[in-house]
Amino acid sequence: MVNALGGTNLTSIEACETLLSKFFDKNDKGFYEKGIMKLNSRWFYEKGIMKLNSRWQQVIKKNGGFFP
Repeated sequence: MVNALGGTNLTSIEACETLLSKFFDKNDKGFYEKGIMKLNSRWFYEKGIMKLNSRWQQVIKKNGGFFP
């Protein structure tokens, strides 16, 4: 979207709506469906990254042993 909007000066809400409609109409429905389906896996990935510090602290406390 940055590439599509770069250097654009929108002077009204109507101009903004027109530009956005044209932008989103460029791709078919399947393009957006695939992106939406990937959101869940992306969220789990990011959530997992955020847990790494606390998980490593648990490993250290257990001297490398298993923890649930």
